This record gives sequence, C-alpha cells and structure tokens, in this order.
Amino acid sequence: MSEPDGRPRGKLQFVDVEAARAARGVRLALLAGLPSPWSDGARALFATKGIDVLAVRYRPGDTTVTAWTGVPNAPAVMVDDERARSGWAEIVALGERVGPALPLVPTGPAERIRMFGLLHELLDEGGVAWSRRLLILHESFRPDDPARPRRGFPLPLAQGLAARYGYAPERVPAAKARLIEALVHLDGELRAGRGAAPGGGPYFFGDALTALDLYAAAVVAALVPPDEALRPIVPNLRPIFDHLDPEVADAVTPALRYHRDLVHARHMRDPIA
Repeated sequence: MSEPDGRPRGKLQFVDVEAARAARGVRLALLAGLPSPWSDGARALFATKGIDVLAVRYRPGDTTVTAWTGVPNAPAVMVDDERARSGWAEIVALGERVGPALPLVPTGPAERIRMFGLLHELLDEGGVAWSRRLLILHESFRPDDPARPRRGFPLPLAQGLAARYGYAPERVPAAKARLIEALVHLDGELRAGRGAAPGGGPYFFGDALTALDLYAAAVVAALVPPDEALRPIVPNLRPIFDHLDPEVADAVTPALRYHRDLVHARHMRDPIA
C-alpha cells in the first residue's frame, strides 16, 4: 500500500506485549475498538511517514501493557531503548526525528506556531477531544430513562475516566461552549489554509499535508464517525459515538467532515479494527 504520491506506506502489525518488548524500532501501544484521536493520530503519523511499526492493543486497566511502557494509558510510543512518549506533542517531535524524509511539521516559525496552536486546541486538556470525552461521561452518569436510553461508557469505565480526567457536572456547560468555539475556529482555519495556497489544496496548509491534518481528522472522527469501513468501532460501543449534542453536531461543518473523509481515505486506511 502506498500514499497518494506513490511513497510506500508504513505497515502496522499487531503483536503481543512480549514480542513488542523484545523488538527494536518503533512500537506503539494503541487504544483499540473505539475512536481515540490520540491513538489514531499517532499510528497515522508513522504510517504516513513510511515507518513500519509493531503495535500492541491497549485496553483500560491492562497492566501488562502499562508495565512495559510505564505509561497508564495509550498511546505510548517506544523506540529502541528510549523512554516511552505518550503526549501528542512529543510523539509528533519523535516522528519528525525518526522519519525526516517526509516532514509533517512546517519549517517556518509562523506556520509551526499556527499548527501547534491548533493541535493544542484539539488535543490538550480542555480542548475539543478532551471536552468531547467530558460530554460522553456526562451522558454516562445520566439517570436511566426508558424513553431515552443512556448512551455512554459502561459505568465502571466511566467512573475510572471521570476520576482521571476531572469530570464534574458543573464543568460540562463550559466544556461544551469551548468545544463549539474551537470547532468554529477550526473550520475558519481550514478554509483560510485551503484558500491561501496557490491553486488551493485540501489541507490546513493548502497542498502540504501536516500532522495537524492527521490529528484533526481523527478528532472529527471521534465527534462524528465516518463510515464503518474507514473507522471500525466495537458494535456495542458504536451508539456512544453515534450520539452527539445537536449544537455540537452543527459545529462540525461540511468542510470539516469532508476533510475528515479525505484524510481517512488517503492517509488513515489501516484502521485499528
């Protein structure tokens, strides 16, 4: 399999923890079975760069994986005997170092600042993906109502995530408002980037693919999942991600959805089944 420009695409091979521990090169611990912007963006980053990786499926509470990585969640990226990287920014930096042939970070300082600022709004604490998780947790703790089935995480999982990520009912309105505000801004940035390049282009920097495109597509896919063929989800969890607050859904504009589908089709064609 190759990228649209003919470059070879990195292969993703799942192995068990012991095989990954014993191997060299790039190895990933990835959240499996549901959309995770952080995991989906990381595996797309290395695949797009043409880097073959071994991957281990991580499930919340899986102590065998965390004992290896030393990180209590996913993704975690291991390269040879180096420490694990788990934050999105350090994963992007690591990808640039081990895969310099295809830069996914702009070279100019103004462009870099723009890209990393938008990634911060998407992925960091309080950002789009973080706020989306708080909305799902809020739905998880909603009282049972026969007329409106609850579409959230199973309660034991929700309780663990709530403690880790600071869920509280009074924080949800602000999280929703920031989520919508960030999506409106992201739509404007996508339109501006596409219009700025000579002849136009489908990405945030016109015809130049960057890490922002990969992670933005993964974030939008966690809000509004694409077709099952592009992003499989464990069947009993699919209703969680098919449900979205109507005001938030309206903020996921046609331009953002088109960008999600295009990036998934071109650069994220090896979904974590």
